Amino acid sequence: MHYYTIIGCFTILSLGSIGGCQSKTSTTTTTTVTPNTTTTTASADIEIPIFKAYQPIGQQVKHTYYTLFYNNANEQADWVAYKLTKTMVNSKNAQRLDNFREDPAVTDQSANPNDYRGSGYDRGHLCPAADMKTNENAMSETFFMSNMSPQEHAMNTGCWNNLEDRVRDFARWSKEIYVVTGPILYNQTFSKKIGKTTKVVVPNLYYKAILDYTEPDIKAIGFVMENKGSEAATETFAISIDELEQKTGIDFFSTLPDNVENKIEASFNYADWLVGDDDSDERSKAAGGRKNRKNRK
Repeated sequence: MHYYTIIGCFTILSLGSIGGCQSKTSTTTTTTVTPNTTTTTASADIEIPIFKAYQPIGQQVKHTYYTLFYNNANEQADWVAYKLTKTMVNSKNAQRLDNFREDPAVTDQSANPNDYRGSGYDRGHLCPAADMKTNENAMSETFFMSNMSPQEHAMNTGCWNNLEDRVRDFARWSKEIYVVTGPILYNQTFSKKIGKTTKVVVPNLYYKAILDYTEPDIKAIGFVMENKGSEAATETFAISIDELEQKTGIDFFSTLPDNVENKIEASFNYADWLVGDDDSDERSKAAGGRKNRKNRK
């Protein structure tokens, strides 16, 4: 049973703990979907996922521009979800603030900056600051510690940063996308914890789930990265949403019409994401040499 409490402008969800298991599957089929019998008007909170294989104890917290589920035991979010638009990523209304601080909406107390100090790990953003230049409030909210996870420096400033850049490209080219991101906390063994006042687990893996729910090319794609540096191309980390759901224990974009969800989550084509309404030199460069390489797993 789910219990909801409204406190000020924050919505908090408390959940009990349930075990779960997973099976791993993969697909090599690519499907482009243009629904004929369903509307493509996005339902409210289409980006909010649901726990499928486990139910952590924690809180769902809604900030102005993103929502997260804070996992009390692991002292970080299982997921952070938000809509990202071309207007948002092109905005220059706010500069990076670096005002790292506890999240006052987390009633069980979130991690704080001291928990990361001297740990050897970066305070890795889940919702990136660079996604939220719309205004100073949007930027400031990305520096809540509930939006942080301990990342290896080489990963945070390397392959993860490259993925964040590419997701912003997707938003420019598709005009509007939905993003869910976080550490994989399901079915994992953690060997390290950091923190002085709280104990923050160091995840092994991180993910992103992305939905473009605009015609004519409705599509979805997932990414999984190890918590370490890599020189591999961003596309090599791509997987289908079905595969990502098996790895994370989370059901993404569950409010989509079933016929649409089943098709777009079964497969992916990375090259499809390199085509959009922005015909800039940047997009052409990004697509160069890749559009004919249909990276499927």
